[in-house]
Amino acid sequence: LPAGRHNSGPQLRIPRRSFRYRERLGSSTEPCGIRSQNVGTSTYHRDMLPGHSSYCASGTTVTFHWRRYDHTSRAIDEALDSLEEAVFGKEGRLRNPYMVGTARGVFRAILERAEIGALEDPDEVRRIVRPTPGRMFEFRWNDIVVLEMHAGVQRRLTVPVRLLEIEASIRPNEALGLRAFEKDTAGSPDEIRAAQNHEIDLASRAFTALITDQPHSQK
Repeated sequence: LPAGRHNSGPQLRIPRRSFRYRERLGSSTEPCGIRSQNVGTSTYHRDMLPGHSSYCASGTTVTFHWRRYDHTSRAIDEALDSLEEAVFGKEGRLRNPYMVGTARGVFRAILERAEIGALEDPDEVRRIVRPTPGRMFEFRWNDIVVLEMHAGVQRRLTVPVRLLEIEASIRPNEALGLRAFEKDTAGSPDEIRAAQNHEIDLASRAFTALITDQPHSQK
């Protein structure tokens, strides 16, 4: 489907998978079913919407937003620009037109399938288990091809790319894309996990700033 358009025919129905993990509903004195949870020295608001699967893997139509709740036909294109910059804007990367175009096509395919709830969980969309302000998921690409030039030597490699999005219980069947990044696979497992958690925390802060109308940094 073209960006910004939805399938008006019969909806694709994909059966939900069974998961051992289920969030336990609890009482809350805060509005909209959101409660506070302390993690380390930071306070997060954990969305109490039950279930492990993303709307984008539910077989129903999903409204995709990018960094603000203002859906337009440009939402996917804006996300694509951020994905491209996250991958091909890195130092030493060559913006080979063919590779950039191919990567954008692969990115677009996932985003457009997300809008009809047709992603495969957990291969294409996976729940973030770190406490976040709402149910956070990552869209996953594991084999984006890039070219690098270092010390006059050119090499071809594949890199994993992620897009973090939040699905708030007060906005059903909507996905708010917040952050696009290339997953850091260098270093020890602890270092890789720390880098991933940093990206998740940046996305969490962006969402919190959005709903509280506060400025935030993308770094």
